[in-house]
Amino acid sequence: MLKIFKHYTSKMSLMDDFMYYGNRQKLLQQEKAWLLIKNQANPFFYLVS
Repeated sequence: MLKIFKHYTSKMSLMDDFMYYGNRQKLLQQEKAWLLIKNQANPFFYLVS
């Protein structure tokens, strides 16, 4: 089993994960802001978190 880990070649790095989740968090924040703006325009629509 140790041979598997020793000879495994990684296609991604840990930094790739940080970039992915950083971008994902930014998109989620933009969507949440958009929903809050939409909520102010239409008071009958509300965001449930």
